[in-house]
Amino acid sequence: MLSSVLKSTYLQYKEDTDAVASWLATTAKACGYAVDLLVNRDENKTKPPVSGRLKGKARKAAREAAKDAGTTNSPHAPKPPTYTIAVKDFVSLAEWIVGRPKPSVQVPARFVSAINRAISVRQRHGKELSGKDEKSDKRHNFFVGILEQVRDILRPTMSRDAAELLEENVDAKATPLNRFEGLEVEEPSKELLQAPNISSGTGKQAVEEHYEAERDSRTEAFVALRLILEDCNRFRTTISESWDGYHLGIFDLVSVSLMTNTAIDLARRLEEDAAPLFNKYGGSEQLLQEYYLATCHVCGEEESAREQPDDEMNFRMYDAAETLFVPTYMLLEAFMRVVEPGHAPIMKPGYFGTYDATSDRSRKNAREKFKEDKAMLCGILPDFYLTVQGPPKTMIAEDELTRGLRDAFRTKELPLWLIFATQVYVDIHHVLRGYVSNGISDLQKTGKYLYDSIDQIFKFHASLRIENWPRSNDLVFKQLQEDIDRLVMNDPLFKRKQDMGLPPQLVGAPHQLMSSHPLRCGLHAYYLKIMHQEISIAFVNAWGSIIYTYQLYNAVRQEELIQREWQDMAILMSMQDSIFAGDSPSTFDAYLKWFSLSIGVSATVFAKDKRKSSRSTVAASKTGPRGMLKEQAPVAQMFKSRYCSDSARVDLTEQDLQKIVSKAVWKQDAESAVLAELGILSLARESKGEEPVNSPPATDPDAATAARPLRPTAVHLLESMRNTLSSERLELDFDYLLLHRMCWRLLRSVQEKCDAQLKDMFGPGYLERESQLPFVVGYIFMGATRTKRLGAMLVKKKSDVVSSKLLEQAAGVMDGYLESCGGFVARIMRELRGVEIVIEGSDAQGRG
Repeated sequence: MLSSVLKSTYLQYKEDTDAVASWLATTAKACGYAVDLLVNRDENKTKPPVSGRLKGKARKAAREAAKDAGTTNSPHAPKPPTYTIAVKDFVSLAEWIVGRPKPSVQVPARFVSAINRAISVRQRHGKELSGKDEKSDKRHNFFVGILEQVRDILRPTMSRDAAELLEENVDAKATPLNRFEGLEVEEPSKELLQAPNISSGTGKQAVEEHYEAERDSRTEAFVALRLILEDCNRFRTTISESWDGYHLGIFDLVSVSLMTNTAIDLARRLEEDAAPLFNKYGGSEQLLQEYYLATCHVCGEEESAREQPDDEMNFRMYDAAETLFVPTYMLLEAFMRVVEPGHAPIMKPGYFGTYDATSDRSRKNAREKFKEDKAMLCGILPDFYLTVQGPPKTMIAEDELTRGLRDAFRTKELPLWLIFATQVYVDIHHVLRGYVSNGISDLQKTGKYLYDSIDQIFKFHASLRIENWPRSNDLVFKQLQEDIDRLVMNDPLFKRKQDMGLPPQLVGAPHQLMSSHPLRCGLHAYYLKIMHQEISIAFVNAWGSIIYTYQLYNAVRQEELIQREWQDMAILMSMQDSIFAGDSPSTFDAYLKWFSLSIGVSATVFAKDKRKSSRSTVAASKTGPRGMLKEQAPVAQMFKSRYCSDSARVDLTEQDLQKIVSKAVWKQDAESAVLAELGILSLARESKGEEPVNSPPATDPDAATAARPLRPTAVHLLESMRNTLSSERLELDFDYLLLHRMCWRLLRSVQEKCDAQLKDMFGPGYLERESQLPFVVGYIFMGATRTKRLGAMLVKKKSDVVSSKLLEQAAGVMDGYLESCGGFVARIMRELRGVEIVIEGSDAQGRG
């Protein structure tokens, strides 16, 4: 369940009411209450078993199910039965608990916190919509009255902490109730142990029951709707702050886009959680309409009132309606009415008005704001329609808004989460205004850089091949280039409009949709970056250029043959922590050992008790080469299956969310202070009833782990995700292919400098072709040790000479290289990709 990972206004209320019901039922049962009289939500579980002997496949299936029932991790293990506790039964359960002297019960403080919060939410909702109709008011007052009566009945048995809470304000930030916590009972009597219980259904072990509060009224549906709207409005604030940060250059396009789409994911999952309740009353769209009508009534207004003949809504209600997404809903619903199957709703430019992004929205009245949104949104919806009617393969990294509109154009249904997604699209325009096209500009810059990077690799390796990377592997590079050319540099929607025979004024400009949809641009950029990283790391690992060059660099630094730092390598190794297992090697034998492991020689060769005579045949490692480069940006990697594969998955799993929580703890450092000063981080959380982010000092990682909230609010998760993704930008953008070419050129220079002595020590055939160039590093290390042979890939050493002269010659070449271009990759990253790089410390050594 989403509530096991995150907290939100809606999830907190639902959990609080369930916690009250669950604690009452569980505690009453421990006091001897016949809980089996309660009705199971799953009616099939209450039916008596069918008599008779199972036969054939049914009998075999039953045996397997019984076998699996003993394993808790088995997918066939019986699920705990869930019981719905009617609100009217709350009082009876509370009276039963108080009326039983044994076992004695002490009401925990967390129960009081939960019931206080539930009462507070319902009272607030009642004030907002009081007077809507007499029946609703009665249902609301009945529910609140029951909770208050339960609280009063249990008052004599409350713990001191619990009693103190009654005298304080409701603690909306208290930890949710564990239904067993605080149930302090004496040793149960024999009669209690023999009290009626629910059958487990397996005949072997009892299954723990789950309890939930009754939710079966329109009032309860309105409460759930309002709370989800509150959550979505909090998401909107965070999303707007984030896009403002993107505009100011604080956050990058990818991190803000992934966070925004995840916020829409979360909104959809909140609605899906409440869908069974909503569907009883016509669904979220119907409830939203009714809620708005009720809001108008409470405000003393009529929804149908119009100040001017051509008004499309009661603009005196605009501000209240805007918090319910009603203006956006009205525009979206009106467009859906004109959509017909097989008919593209193409409108002339300006049909809905002219959108002026350079105008100052803050100076506009409600009517002008509505008209601006109408011109902007309805003018682009036809492009969304044409996009989703195209072939599925034309879509990569699809955003939630586009996906939701595809279904809506077909079904004409507008779920709340889709209205929210459309509102987010509108909000982004409100924030960026005339700079909204920065999204497509950034995407095209990314696409061009990556396309050219691949082109340069093809040219560099036109006649340079290796068995580990056959020409067939180049297809993955070419496919990525095709995606860039087809979807980024060109516009398939623009071509489709032309193919439809539309006149130029209806075709519009190229990239018209993408220029107005930076969220989609950010997800496309993510797809290109994450795929480019995956292919690049596989490529450079196959060639070995970076790994072996780093081993050579480590050796000359450890031997103090150069003092100059290699900035590019320091950046790379600050991200990679698995090149060496433990401390960096610091002796010639250790240098050779790690080189051998990296080419796939077994570690048993270097065992201390291994006899020298047995080294004539060198075993290959069963685990393959060691110390290879790994894909980086762990939080960004979690979105890979969502946006980079053909899977049907469209959201994050609870395991993904928990991983984000564990990894995305944002440090309260100078950068966070700058964000707050610029107004990018919300400083009004306390005024909104939100708790501050737990951010321990960056110098104490243990404290960070201990202080990390187990269940952050959804807003905190989104902020942490955005911040962590921003901090991973360097890991995601690092140009491995450029560094590969630089390393290869360096190895060429080293080989040319050391060629004469290498021929003396190993013979003229030590290199058969240039693709073996990384082996020069191994020969240099062998020359400084007594090892004469190292597998079949390197030739045997001709003499017993042990000399470090080869390493000294290599150091001279490397020092000159580092002086001229040791920071070339970093400079290109700054100038062409806009990635600012700060290296902590002055060396890349010491990372294992």
